[in-house]
Amino acid sequence: MFTLIPAEENFEVFGLDFSLAMVKEAKKKGVKVILGDAHHLPIKEKAFNAVMFFTSLEFLDENQALNEAQRILKNHGWLILGVHNRLNPWNLYRKIKAKFKKDSVYKTIKYYSASSLKKLLRKKSFKIEFISTCVFLPLNSKLEYFLEKLDLKIGALLVVKAKLQT
Repeated sequence: MFTLIPAEENFEVFGLDFSLAMVKEAKKKGVKVILGDAHHLPIKEKAFNAVMFFTSLEFLDENQALNEAQRILKNHGWLILGVHNRLNPWNLYRKIKAKFKKDSVYKTIKYYSASSLKKLLRKKSFKIEFISTCVFLPLNSKLEYFLEKLDLKIGALLVVKAKLQT
């Protein structure tokens, strides 16, 4: 329920899910949510200041979903992403494990790297203002220093804040 955090900070938040069960759960928690598909948003053009995909873009047709995000964003609106990181060892393990599980959602996931996100978002007229990672590995200060110098982001999730350039 990634919509709860911005809502607690007094942002007006709307959620979207294609699962009726998830929509019902969100509404029980007081979230304004609509049933819909990120590929064909039932929202008018330039309606929002920000759009957030958190661990969802990986399972969507990225071109359609980002085109829809562009369509509903106001000029210079924000795109916030939280995506599974291709360079994270845990995500590599998930990908391998999914090959042996019949119904794993990780069979269809697309993993991203910081460089692939930069390239993709540039094509879609977004300027990245911030990119970081959430690290779930025990690191020490020498390793963190080395990774920072190489601009390697190996955390499980990449977090991006990008502005639509219109």
